[in-house]
Amino acid sequence: MKWNFADLTPAAHNDPMRGWVCMLWWVARNSQARVVVEIGLGRGTSGAALADAAGMDDGELWSIDPRQHPDAMDKVARYANWHTMPERSDAAVRNWTRPICLLLIDGDHREPQVRRDWTNWSPHVRPGGIALLHDTEGSRHAPGVVATVADIDRVAWDVVCLPGSYGMAVCRKLEP
Repeated sequence: MKWNFADLTPAAHNDPMRGWVCMLWWVARNSQARVVVEIGLGRGTSGAALADAAGMDDGELWSIDPRQHPDAMDKVARYANWHTMPERSDAAVRNWTRPICLLLIDGDHREPQVRRDWTNWSPHVRPGGIALLHDTEGSRHAPGVVATVADIDRVAWDVVCLPGSYGMAVCRKLEP
């Protein structure tokens, strides 16, 4: 699969999302993620990075969002390993059975929904797998994400919060 720089690189070189997109690709690639779930599709920039990296190991990306932005759908069409679930994450999890290698929570940033996404989806992350929560700092959306990250069980999860690109919590699920 060929990396499409138009999909992965935000237009402005000083755009804070540039580092975010590169880091997502790096995390997905280096974790050899075969099953990736993204909550919150947006315009598809993050998803393009995840689909590209996962595709190198025959992995698949599942993007969950009731809104299907045309820019995102144009990007989705370029990747055979990228699937969309046009529904709320609360509904999508009801039928989910596969262990997740990499989970990105970047959907509805209100605290009740971020907590539901964590509670519903984190049990599906395999031991050693990674969960990412975006917008842990400096964002208009941060309070719900920050509160959820603060309450993550540090016995079951190794958690590091990274600055930049609105902040991200990187959580590795520990072996039981």
